[in-house]
Amino acid sequence: SLKFLSNQTTDNKIGIGTNVPGAKLEIKDGDLWLNGATSTYNPEIFFIDDAGPTGIAGAKIRYENNNGNLYFDHKWDTTTSGFFFRNRVDGTPLNTMSLVNGNVGIGTTTPGEKLTVISSTANTWATSIENTAANGTSFGLEIVAGSNSGDKALAVRNKSSIDLMVVRGDGNVGIGTVSPYAITQINGATPTGTTGYGDAANSGQLYLTSNAAVGSQLGGRIAFGGIAGNGGG
Repeated sequence: SLKFLSNQTTDNKIGIGTNVPGAKLEIKDGDLWLNGATSTYNPEIFFIDDAGPTGIAGAKIRYENNNGNLYFDHKWDTTTSGFFFRNRVDGTPLNTMSLVNGNVGIGTTTPGEKLTVISSTANTWATSIENTAANGTSFGLEIVAGSNSGDKALAVRNKSSIDLMVVRGDGNVGIGTVSPYAITQINGATPTGTTGYGDAANSGQLYLTSNAAVGSQLGGRIAFGGIAGNGGG
């Protein structure tokens, strides 16, 4: 049986708890329940085109009673459509998160990778990752990639798409080069300046400093070591 405690039909609109519904169905100060009485019934909410549930376009929210899973299904004939989560600031919609063709975008509606994060806020980091577990048990970010020289585990670029640093799958690290031929290779621009040794503008590609007090004459140091008995020093 179906019982309306209070309803009003106006201009082909139904109001429950209100005499002036603003949409085809408006429920004021109340809830809408879809109750799957048995484990074999999975309640659904459809958003469909004129062709009905079997049409080319639409979306649905589905709850599977037998396992507790909640599904958001989207159906369209292009790979550029998807889910978009937005908030509004002074009435202006802001796309804060998107799910398009299996890619997740934060700050963009056209993510080109599995995860794309774009920020336009000045003087802030685009992404921050923090593990607040206790010291000794707190891990940061793990990156897993291929194991040969053609694989890149990490690439750092500037806005001109110039690689600043690359970590290859074979373990070689390049700074200023994308093809390091050693465990670490540093390529830099030709030093400029005339102020002499110790000036950053006149130093070589690797600049070492010390946090010792001024006047102590201590610079940065490099220690070379090896295995005893094999020529190490």
